[in-house]
Amino acid sequence: MFGYIKPNMGELKVREMELYKSVYCGICVTGGKTVSRLTRFLLSYDFVFMALLRLSLTGEEYFLRTGRCTYNPLRKKRIMNSNEALSYTSAAFAVLTYYKALDDINDSKGIAKLMKYLALPFFKRMKRKAEKLYIDLPGIISEPLMKLSELEKQNEESIDAVADCFGRLMAGILEKDISGAKNRIAKSCGYHMGRYIYILDACDDLDDDIESNNYNPLKKLYKDKNKLSEDFILMDTTLTDSMNAFMLSYSLCEEENIDIYNIIENIAFQGTKIVQYKVLNKKEDCQ
Repeated sequence: MFGYIKPNMGELKVREMELYKSVYCGICVTGGKTVSRLTRFLLSYDFVFMALLRLSLTGEEYFLRTGRCTYNPLRKKRIMNSNEALSYTSAAFAVLTYYKALDDINDSKGIAKLMKYLALPFFKRMKRKAEKLYIDLPGIISEPLMKLSELEKQNEESIDAVADCFGRLMAGILEKDISGAKNRIAKSCGYHMGRYIYILDACDDLDDDIESNNYNPLKKLYKDKNKLSEDFILMDTTLTDSMNAFMLSYSLCEEENIDIYNIIENIAFQGTKIVQYKVLNKKEDCQ
């Protein structure tokens, strides 16, 4: 479900690219120490985006250091120092990864289901470590996920209804411990980020879900991804609207760090648009 929110790398300035990569490496290092070394293998771009938003909305100070990657020790990299934003993002990553693993098990069959079930204890250990750091985080995540699960079991056909649940989940994660006007900004940004991820994931998984008879709210609208590609205006419009609403909310926070602002703007207006286009225009005969 994750991996859709990333920048248009070619349009980032050198220092912006360095900052973005340093956040990725920082989450990898911080998560490896606090929740699990699996962080290094499972981390997606969405959590870099979340960390940047947390840094921006909390105003937390940070610095970059030069270090060596554990998995590529011959190469030096710029790494963001361990801080609250990275620690919290790593914990959110751990809890969400656990629940995603449960969802994957429910959607799988045969050998694939068995293999994912055998890996579940590793994800459960990650979740437990995250719970020790942020006691209320599992509750923030599990409640909207339970509502989402209920809608999926009921075969809810409204993409807006189910995307709303995931949007509320991401809003709850992003707004935690942020007060005042920025809390409302965080909630709105998180909501539209989550809504975007859920809808685009439903578009991306449409053919697989039809073939495996798994739940997908788009199955009634589109028979397969070819049909979605031929008539993608509806999905393209609602996805673009969510990112526009996200950026409208984020622009209210008066970000003083121009590099973070530029990266987030790049992702919202360019990076997501590229991924969106690829997913919505991916026909069966060109996969």
